[in-house]
Amino acid sequence: MPIDPKTMSTTEKKRVLESLIFLTEKKDGLIKGRHCANGNPQRQWMDQEQVSSPTVMTESTMITAIIEAKENRDVATCDIPNAFIQTEVEKQDKDGHCTIMKIRGPLVEILCEMDPNYRQFVVNENNRQVLYVHIIKALYGLMISAMLFYNKMKTDLIKNGFKLNSYDPCVANKMVNGNHLTEVRLY
Repeated sequence: MPIDPKTMSTTEKKRVLESLIFLTEKKDGLIKGRHCANGNPQRQWMDQEQVSSPTVMTESTMITAIIEAKENRDVATCDIPNAFIQTEVEKQDKDGHCTIMKIRGPLVEILCEMDPNYRQFVVNENNRQVLYVHIIKALYGLMISAMLFYNKMKTDLIKNGFKLNSYDPCVANKMVNGNHLTEVRLY
């Protein structure tokens, strides 16, 4: 969602995150792009505790693997495509600030072509087009993204009948048709 930079407070301007885009040419000649935020400046105002998502304990992974092998259980692994981008960012953080990202270069023009209303928010800084946007979905690079996704997944698992392990919050269990189902998150 675009923002008029004239309406931003001094604090918000200091907390703006840079947009990063990485382009790679694949073997077949196609160009693949990855877009993320440079979340490094967030370290200045975010507590480590509020952004660190739990990581599964090595012991949990090993014990689960041993039990699965001993009981000859089926094991499946999966990846959740675009996991972070499916997770919403709070409209404002605990200090009342929203997460703002600064987009520069060709991506500004692409966004304006997609939605001509964005053009009214484009400003010129150092002879380059710049667009400031309020981030509403978690992006790779934001320090809070992993924690937001963890909380979303935990809520979804509990809604679907899983019980979190009291010793490791990255392990959840459920009985399905008389069979034990264990879910382990390995971020």
